[in-house]
Amino acid sequence: MTEEGVAQIEERIRKEEGAFLPLSGTSRAEVERRYGTGRPTVASKIPAPVPPDSRLVAYEVGTVGLFLVQYDRSGDVLFAHVTDPTSSKGLRIGGSLPLVQRHREATLHLEHVRRVRQALAEGTVPR
Repeated sequence: MTEEGVAQIEERIRKEEGAFLPLSGTSRAEVERRYGTGRPTVASKIPAPVPPDSRLVAYEVGTVGLFLVQYDRSGDVLFAHVTDPTSSKGLRIGGSLPLVQRHREATLHLEHVRRVRQALAEGTVPR
């Protein structure tokens, strides 16, 4: 287990996500046609009201998990990312995880991304 090994796993995560998540520049209408309307959300650890016109939208994939899509002001995708339910919570800003933990989390995240991809392929996206 090395830094390079973790980087390789993280690259596989990006490739897996790129195979099924909406690409940057995809219109919101196209995303909603494929995945449903989603649920507006906010990226905050502190509970906050969610504006109905939030540009950050969560799309649930059955009971497997969800992915987030950030839209720009014109309604096109800026980025999309499968959330990682196994990631470390509460890490202080600027803090880093030990290599062993980073490797474990990256491996678990890759497995989760694959489960989300499989669920989408099987059509378990609620509309």
